[in-house]
Amino acid sequence: WGPMQIINPTLPVPQQKEFDGKVFPLIKSPDTPVSYDDTLKWAKESKDAILADLKSHGAILFRGFPVKTPEDYNGFLQQFDFKFKDAWLGGGQPRHRIVGPVHTSTESPPHLKIPFHHEIAYLPEYPGSLMFFCEQPPAADGETPIL
Repeated sequence: WGPMQIINPTLPVPQQKEFDGKVFPLIKSPDTPVSYDDTLKWAKESKDAILADLKSHGAILFRGFPVKTPEDYNGFLQQFDFKFKDAWLGGGQPRHRIVGPVHTSTESPPHLKIPFHHEIAYLPEYPGSLMFFCEQPPAADGETPIL
């Protein structure tokens, strides 16, 4: 295991923007294929830098890492020592725990559009961070706008 080379904003997505000289979202991607174990080691060792980038850029898109299942995603999240709530509270849609802090997204039929909203920001204790994982991308549409 050696230092993983990460390329940052060189993989622009059509919706990537720049504000005050900083890209949003910042994209982090390995420059060569990496193992899941190396991904976890990198995340743990780079935690402080990753969290500083998150604070500076407002959002990070991790692309190209071998995080394929909710269990993989849970393992990745655990590297950051976030304080997760034990239960899903609030929100207009029921969600079900898959593993650890990983819950389902909306379980509405795919043909229904979800209007723009703030993720349970009306609660006295709203989330300080939101994380998204896509196990199976839809054949069409399926975007999650973030501001």
